[in-house]
Amino acid sequence: MTGAESDIMRLQKMIKNDNLRIPNEIFQMLKNDLLCVLDGYFELDKKCVELSFIPDKTGIKIVFVAGAVGVKKVRSV
Repeated sequence: MTGAESDIMRLQKMIKNDNLRIPNEIFQMLKNDLLCVLDGYFELDKKCVELSFIPDKTGIKIVFVAGAVGVKKVRSV
């Protein structure tokens, strides 16, 4: 993907989110919260994270994509 295509996709997401009236602060807080939860289970590639809201006839679909490079070991007591 070229830089121009990436810029266009980012602009399209911004327009969609703006049309839903979701404040940028809420968007960032939700993205950070989801990353914190997943970070407890996976080794995340934080450069590969996307969050989007898609209007739907039943409401809003929340799409969160995160790249993981590994799974963390779970220790039990």
